[in-house]
Formats: sequence, structure tokens, C-alpha cells
Amino acid sequence: MTELSNECRAGGTLSFGGHEWRVLDVKDGKALLLSERLVSHMSYHVEHKPFTWVECSLREWLNQGFYDSFGEDGARIATTEVLTEGGPSLDKVFLLSAGEALEYLVSECLGSADARVALDGGGQAKTWWLRGCGDTLSYIDRDGIVDKLRFAPHLSAGVRPALWLDLKAEARPLWETEHLLACLVEECAEAQQAACKALRFGLDDKYEGYPTPREQLSREVSGLLAVIGMLTEAGVLTDAGSEAAVSAKKEKVRKYMEYARERKKA
Repeated sequence: MTELSNECRAGGTLSFGGHEWRVLDVKDGKALLLSERLVSHMSYHVEHKPFTWVECSLREWLNQGFYDSFGEDGARIATTEVLTEGGPSLDKVFLLSAGEALEYLVSECLGSADARVALDGGGQAKTWWLRGCGDTLSYIDRDGIVDKLRFAPHLSAGVRPALWLDLKAEARPLWETEHLLACLVEECAEAQQAACKALRFGLDDKYEGYPTPREQLSREVSGLLAVIGMLTEAGVLTDAGSEAAVSAKKEKVRKYMEYARERKKA
């Protein structure tokens, strides 16, 4: 468990979760942190098609693979509404936008971009991604200059995560997360069983002394939603139930439902 310093001030540094962070801002009991060094080097998105920040593979890695590496310290990372041209998202970890980089990373020497230069693990200056979406992406070059390029899946750059750290929060015991995940598995299985009964006997089948499959399915799904809500409150889930994620899933289900309908006609 990482002990947080009581002297967390903008412009200082902080050790947290096995990384060194630059403190960009402190307000309302939270600190905006930016990794001092690049933590990885990867493409922004793996598919060559239009995408938003919510859909991009780099955001997925930040809020899953990288976030999971914090273990119990992850409970101290606040969920943040992140704004992009493609719409808002709720993230634990994100990238700075071009505007945020220019606002927070200011060199003492007027006109210098040194404050925006990022080094990799070997001490070499590298380009690094900024938050965005669409065909044109922003980045910061080796000299600290904000620039743009046309997106292509083969292009890669450094990753410099940012997050808002709750300075007053206590780390959630790991066993609580494990307990909630076990409950999620159980509720999924019970909802699955109720759905199977509805398929076998019909939604409104009445058997003496038992609820109808529809009633049983509704009850089990309610239990599943309750556990999902608890996982979201605990910070284990970061994007569950967001408008963008739900819309994307509905679109996918409708697509394959139409495919199945056409197959049945054939």
C-alpha cells in the first residue's frame, strides 16, 4: 500500500503505485498526476477505421492493463469525466489533451518547451501521445512541441498516463474486490440459468409454487445490476453503463440479430 505524502503540491513529485509522478494541480482533496517518464510505447488504436476516445485501444489499455497494475492502490484513483470531441467518458487513467499539456507543462524560461519533453526508461527523449480522436491526432515531439499527424495503426509513440488521485481515500482491501468479483460470477450464472428456463418453458410458463421464468429472470438480472453498481462504486469498473458503451453494444446486438433473421429466412 502506497503511503501518500501530506505535502502534495503542484509542481512537486509523488511516488505512487510503483511510478514517479509530477503533480500538475491540487484541488478539492485530489491531485492531478502525470507520469514523470513514459510507461510504454504503443499505437493509439489497432484498427484503421474511424474511432472516438471511448473506443480507442490505448484508452482500453490505460483503464484495464495499466490500471490493474496498481492493485489495492487503484481504489485511490478517482473516476474522472474526460472530455473529447467524440463525447465524454468516465476514466480512471487518461491522456492529457493538447490544451491541458500547454496549460500545465510550462517551462520557467519563456518560449521554451523543455517542460513537455518526456524521457523513456533509458533516459532518451521520445514523442508521446495526447488525448484525441478521429483521423488527426495530437502528440508532443522529442523537443516538447505540440504537433498533429494523420492517424495510421502502424504509428506508435510513448504513453504518459495522467490521473486524479484522491489524497484522502484509503486503499480498498483486495479481498473486497475479490468478493465482489465472485458475486458477479454467481449473479451471471444465476441470470444465465433463468434465461435458459425461459428458453425451455417460455417466459410466462406457470408451474405451481414457482415464479414464472419472466419473474425469475427479472429478479436475477436485478441482482446482477446491483453487483455491477457496487463494482462501479468501488472503482473496479470504470465505464460500465456509460451511454457510449451501451449504445455501441446495442448497435452490435441489433446487427447480429438482423443477420440471424436473414439466415432464418434463407
